[in-house]
Amino acid sequence: MRTCWHGPKKSLHLINVARGKIIDQKALLQALDDGRIAGATLDVTDPEPPLDGDPIYEHPKVVLTPHVSWTGGEDVKRLADKTLVNLDAYAHGVALADVFDKTLEY
Repeated sequence: MRTCWHGPKKSLHLINVARGKIIDQKALLQALDDGRIAGATLDVTDPEPPLDGDPIYEHPKVVLTPHVSWTGGEDVKRLADKTLVNLDAYAHGVALADVFDKTLEY
């Protein structure tokens, strides 16, 4: 079976809540300007936040959100629970949970 891909639909709206680096923002803006895609909502950018004067801020087809796609109804409780678990681990000299890894960037 042969599959042929003709590019994105012009009605496509790109949403990125993952990592900013997975999107080539210059290419994204060009695709928006050329009408190859309809819009984009970005919860993450590269760099984060975009530099002053970056055209991503003013583009009429781009919605930037304040990097909060992870939030939900029980966030405060989850954060408090994780904090208590890590405080207990720290007090007992054991490894902390969910430590940021600079090499993985998460």
